[in-house]
Amino acid sequence: LILILLGSCFIPYYCGRDPPVFRGEKWLDGGWTDNLPRPQFGGPTITVSPFSGDHDICPQDKPGRNWHVHMANQSLRVNPANTRRGIHALKPPKQEVLEEYYLRGFHDAERYLKEKGYFNVEAHNGLYIEKETTV
Repeated sequence: LILILLGSCFIPYYCGRDPPVFRGEKWLDGGWTDNLPRPQFGGPTITVSPFSGDHDICPQDKPGRNWHVHMANQSLRVNPANTRRGIHALKPPKQEVLEEYYLRGFHDAERYLKEKGYFNVEAHNGLYIEKETTV
């Protein structure tokens, strides 16, 4: 189990030269092969990413040049905010920045759910209260 966990977050040359080997197979972070796998059965899938791009739930960076890079089954926007996020993925920032990322992620998910009509609550003084619905 430890080798699989080490392999699931192994980034070549950042974590070492040789990836962990389990039962004769080399293992490395899925972000290098297929970062957003889709289920084989089809159907709706919600894609989530800490990087802005073409995902259902992701940061909504200010529009600028619409440059994207495609890698490992995902499309990422090329911009300073994503560069900063990538650096923070390898060198964790201060606690305040992590808390800001957490809150932004919460609001990104909330925005998506509201847009799709899945979020039937309102915030009141930090509490979420279900909206009344009429039938």
